[in-house]
Amino acid sequence: MSASAHAMARGSLPGSGPVRSGHTVFSARRRLLRPGEEYREPTAQEWQDFLAHFELRSPSAPAHAT
Repeated sequence: MSASAHAMARGSLPGSGPVRSGHTVFSARRRLLRPGEEYREPTAQEWQDFLAHFELRSPSAPAHAT
């Protein structure tokens, strides 16, 4: 396992504990095994679709009466 995977496994995230650390190690190992082609820049259309997904679903701030 790489040094960065070990660093992530040490629990630098909130809620660190044995379950979180175990999952972090698992995720780091899976990332190392994943083909490099899966790590690519999204196309302009993919990025727009991604942003639109969250813009449509983001809660609006309530209007305050003055």
